[in-house]
Amino acid sequence: MSLFLLSTLFISSNIPLIHSNNITCGFKECQNQQQCNEGEDCTFICNGNQACKGAIIVCPVDYTCTITCSGNGACEGAMINGSSSSELIINGCIGGKRCIDSEIHCPPNNGTSKRCSISGDNNIRNNIKYYAINGWSDVNTIGYTGDHSIDNSNMFCLSDYSLSCFLADTSFECDPNGDTFCNDGITPLPTTSPTNIPTISPTMPLTTTPTISPTVQPTLEPTINPSFQPTLEPTVQPTINPTIKLRELQISVYINVSVY
Repeated sequence: MSLFLLSTLFISSNIPLIHSNNITCGFKECQNQQQCNEGEDCTFICNGNQACKGAIIVCPVDYTCTITCSGNGACEGAMINGSSSSELIINGCIGGKRCIDSEIHCPPNNGTSKRCSISGDNNIRNNIKYYAINGWSDVNTIGYTGDHSIDNSNMFCLSDYSLSCFLADTSFECDPNGDTFCNDGITPLPTTSPTNIPTISPTMPLTTTPTISPTVQPTLEPTINPSFQPTLEPTVQPTINPTIKLRELQISVYINVSVY
């Protein structure tokens, strides 16, 4: 469910909205909408049978949200929205259908560490819908005590949760027999400090077919007026007495005639 739909649900529902940041719920006591106060960490302790069953829990923005499920069906079918929190921690999903059939909206990782931690047994694999922008790279399933015998859960990833995958049989990642994009989701965060002074002399494109035998003795005085139609078969034995210029020939003939 998108954040927009979640907000709409709050507005349209007639169920009272409870605001608090340290809530302890007993037997069927908090089966409604729970809204954390902003500006501080928030803690929910669902300590009783079905204490928070079907609840909609909205965690604070940029603060830690901790939820403990410690009763039969304590958090069964709950929707936990910690997508904007600095950290989401869910504990106690062990036995007694404590966390089955729930929806968990995780905050994205910060580039170096995961900020969504969930502990439990097969409860956290039993018809759970995980929502995380970067998929499984956002979720840390710490202290898992199950046997992977249940795998009917899904991961929804990307900023609009438009892609999804089924849970793998023996791990917390996408089933390799299907779409695995949600293992990583969105690409890593770009640098926050790009250069503002790019190079003024970038490397020009290199030739893909350079000569394999370049000369080691290039000419010191190359011509500035090369021939446009050089001979294809130049002689390798030039004449020892090349033809003199026409003007010099005329002068030579004139001098010889005058002498005689």
